[in-house]
Amino acid sequence: MKHFLTLCAALLCGFAAQAQTLSGLKVGDDTAAAIKALGEPTKKNQTITSNQLIWALPNGNELTASADGAGKIVFLENAWGQKPGSEATGLYDFTFGKTTLAEVRTKLGSGGMSFAKRPPMLSLPEGIVLVNSFEVGPLVYTFYGVVHSEDMAKGRAEAASGGFALYAKLDSVSISSPAFAQAQWGEPMYPTGYKKSEAK
Repeated sequence: MKHFLTLCAALLCGFAAQAQTLSGLKVGDDTAAAIKALGEPTKKNQTITSNQLIWALPNGNELTASADGAGKIVFLENAWGQKPGSEATGLYDFTFGKTTLAEVRTKLGSGGMSFAKRPPMLSLPEGIVLVNSFEVGPLVYTFYGVVHSEDMAKGRAEAASGGFALYAKLDSVSISSPAFAQAQWGEPMYPTGYKKSEAK
């Protein structure tokens, strides 16, 4: 039993070492530690399910952290401010305004998943946003890719080879606990052939 517990601890520590962070924060961190690291948030909001902290980062991006009643972070989002030098998403080598949703799917090994109460596509004045989630380890990663008006026709014409995902460039990324994702977006929906990502 002792050797089994030691092995489990080693595996958990190994995952923690590989876990992706946004602005140095990860799901499970204390909000007190987040404030110590990033300073007082620009905004604070309280919802029925969580306390929300928002930082306007020096590079122009906006970082949102939602915490449960115990002060543990259950959701993180990095939204691109489109300023020069702010293109790093914080996840893998993905880049705001450059990496496409098709490239995300290739990296993470599937077409992703969705949630019952969250539309997979949103309309914008300048085009559309595709929303795609993936289970990575014990967490849910979500990617928001914008297809601009000038690329809409190309996306439709290439539907058989990837369609809009070929032109949906990252504009926001998030990491969530599965429980928080389900509370916000409803039951997870898995397409045929879906599998959890093994990307590191």
